[in-house]
Amino acid sequence: RLILGKKLYNNFMKKQYKKVTIYVVISIILGSIIWLIITQTQKNEGVVFDVTKTCVQHGNLGMHIHPIIRIVVNGKDEVIPANVGIPSTVCMRPVHTHDTTGTIHIESKEIRDFQLKEFFAVWDKSFSREQIIDYKIDEKHRIRVTINGVETDQFENLMMRDKDQIVIYYEEIGAQN
Repeated sequence: RLILGKKLYNNFMKKQYKKVTIYVVISIILGSIIWLIITQTQKNEGVVFDVTKTCVQHGNLGMHIHPIIRIVVNGKDEVIPANVGIPSTVCMRPVHTHDTTGTIHIESKEIRDFQLKEFFAVWDKSFSREQIIDYKIDEKHRIRVTINGVETDQFENLMMRDKDQIVIYYEEIGAQN
């Protein structure tokens, strides 16, 4: 009986050991999965959608809007080129032009705010409260921006909306267009 008791005890312990081992392995796997989900989610928070590297195609879009931008340098219109943001026949940036009218096409699967600086990033031109294209402010010149006829201090951070009329002026101080 004593030998039979030891065998039963040993079999019982082996089964308990297997159960504990299985629970530990499952806990480690589940913990690892949860950790991966949390760390990947945290990595994606605050990631900026890079319009200079993303391609979109017409159709199946979450948003498609058309603000209009005009750049006036010392009283004369600067031409915004056709096909800004269209590097090839198979790639079109979410912010782009098709012609020289100043109509900016914003087409994206993701519905979000697009800032004026994103168009300039795609165009690879400078724009801030201190510079527009190659023109920098100095003691005689300033930059001002209007949106739908109202002056704004948002400059490159201006959110573009459908049919907005955005005018960027580089002008002599004291001039009013």
